[in-house]
Amino acid sequence: MNQQLARLVVPSQDDAGHLAGWYLLNVHLQRCLGLTLKVEPSPGEENFHQLFGQKGLVVLANAYNTLRGMDEAGWLPVARPVQVFEEVLVLARRGTDRPARHPVRVACASEHAAVPRLGAETLASQGLLADDCQITACGSDRQAIDSLLEGHSDLALLDTRAWSGLGPALRDQLYRVTESRSRRCFSTLCLSPDLAALQDPLLDVLRCLPQHNTGEHLLTDLGYPGFEEVPARALDQLRHWLREPALA
Repeated sequence: MNQQLARLVVPSQDDAGHLAGWYLLNVHLQRCLGLTLKVEPSPGEENFHQLFGQKGLVVLANAYNTLRGMDEAGWLPVARPVQVFEEVLVLARRGTDRPARHPVRVACASEHAAVPRLGAETLASQGLLADDCQITACGSDRQAIDSLLEGHSDLALLDTRAWSGLGPALRDQLYRVTESRSRRCFSTLCLSPDLAALQDPLLDVLRCLPQHNTGEHLLTDLGYPGFEEVPARALDQLRHWLREPALA
């Protein structure tokens, strides 16, 4: 296979918790696929659209951005982590009571993601319907947490995977009110259309990681048991859910 130049774009919230695993995967893919591959963090939720139209991309995208990339840039979904789902934590400041104000001020990273939708469903399970809440996008997970800790918000929504990247001192200031258990949303490793020839070889390499000498260690560092092909039906169901009217 001819040497190709590409970028492995990984979620910015993985910088602290799983970055070593992404670098190991980067090296493994270069050896197996003949790529010159460079790891770089995602531009963040609010600027994620900047990736659309760019070439040479191997991108781990959340549920919302996977569908956007497919629709707007022709991205090709290749694989998803096995039995790893995007879920949401509802956080409060440690030591505070249930918010009494109306509406309850809820901070999140972005309105353009599955997190606010999962968060709304989870809040509803706690008796807080959409009309009871004012959900505000802050631009990043850290900014949403800062809004909570500084008293500008009563609650914050955080992707569960981002929680593992927070330091102990920060986590000690937060209380986990509840967590979604939807098993509906998932991240997907996608290719930009110029790398279409790599779709099948990449899937083969990812599925075989548990049998590879270094694959088990690599997957442990990533926090994934493995990768599997993305069922088209799962993407269709995800698209339908994201287009449903929000909870009232």
